[in-house]
Amino acid sequence: MFCLGGGFGQDRQIDTAFLCHQKRQNKVHFQHALESVNKSGECKRVIAQRSISEYFDGTMLFNSSPMNGPAAEGFVIKQYTQHFVKQYYSDLKINLSSEHNTTPTYYYGLLGNKDLGHTLDQTKELMQKVTNQNKYWDSLSTKRKSEVLLMAFTICAELRSLINMQNLGNENELIGTHSVACKQGVDRAVAVNACMLACVACLRKGDISSNMKNLLIGMLFGRGLIVENRAMLQNRFGLTIDFLKLIGGNQEIFISHVNGFLEKNGASIEFDTPIQK
Repeated sequence: MFCLGGGFGQDRQIDTAFLCHQKRQNKVHFQHALESVNKSGECKRVIAQRSISEYFDGTMLFNSSPMNGPAAEGFVIKQYTQHFVKQYYSDLKINLSSEHNTTPTYYYGLLGNKDLGHTLDQTKELMQKVTNQNKYWDSLSTKRKSEVLLMAFTICAELRSLINMQNLGNENELIGTHSVACKQGVDRAVAVNACMLACVACLRKGDISSNMKNLLIGMLFGRGLIVENRAMLQNRFGLTIDFLKLIGGNQEIFISHVNGFLEKNGASIEFDTPIQK
């Protein structure tokens, strides 16, 4: 079981006092940064977070994967053939495995190379099933298709990480806190959090309840108003809707396939919030 948030509302706020508290309580914090190492300011925050996670080894667990850049652009907007999904993930696999410098584009502290490769292959199989003869998918632009496929991998890798993290504790025990964040947690983070919570709800309940729908609406429309007095960026909002439409229209395929590759543990992922229960 995980608490949502818990100290880190955005990547600019790293509360070491909170991490010290988690360490004393024998709990962990799982932080997933969505910022890009190709932008100076964002790169510095990603490096800082990874350094802090290494200092708080065993207390702060860290993943980093950007929601912009080549992977979101379709790797320079290639005009893929009818094998779009297969070709996209082949390119993403090369991108994942070719990073050996000190600031890799993708960093998954909770996934080894074998786990990461398996997750990528399973995401590819899932999205091939979801998009097969799907008119809504066919109507999307090349860039949006790439963004949807990147979102699918981000969600699947996050779910796999959460399962690995759950193995650190006992069943029904509060393991720690979980936060997916970008610079201010308004656009990229809201999109990923909304999609992930919807997917977890499907895995646990087989559907999205009216309470969960209200939570998603609050996330999509409320976070930006509270933080910056503005709406979520249209592109991020549109990506969220497109992803949820594709998964929502193929719920049985999603539940069966994801629970399969999570070794039937998908329904065990739980966030300590009354909305989900």
